[in-house]
Amino acid sequence: MLAVLDARTGDELSRTPLFTWADRGHIDDVVLVGSSIAISMGQNAGSAAARKARVHLFDRATGARGEILEATEQTGRLAVSPDGRLLAATMQGDLGIAVFDMRGVLGA
Repeated sequence: MLAVLDARTGDELSRTPLFTWADRGHIDDVVLVGSSIAISMGQNAGSAAARKARVHLFDRATGARGEILEATEQTGRLAVSPDGRLLAATMQGDLGIAVFDMRGVLGA
């Protein structure tokens, strides 16, 4: 569940489900990119393709789902360049790094 809260009051501003019960998902990392929330997450059930972790983008203000970024391997930890233009994700299969150019992507 992604809950967006007001930092001053603690009031919940929005709530977005991340997984269904059947997905049995996991979250590997979370970073803020511009006005988006990037979450590296995958699911633990289903085919190998379904289990592949991806970077999911959500609108920071509303929690609305945005684009899904896919690397060649399962993604893990995330990092953002100081200018917010690049998002890097570790890839667990070949121990590489995927770098996404975030220009033109939701909220970046």
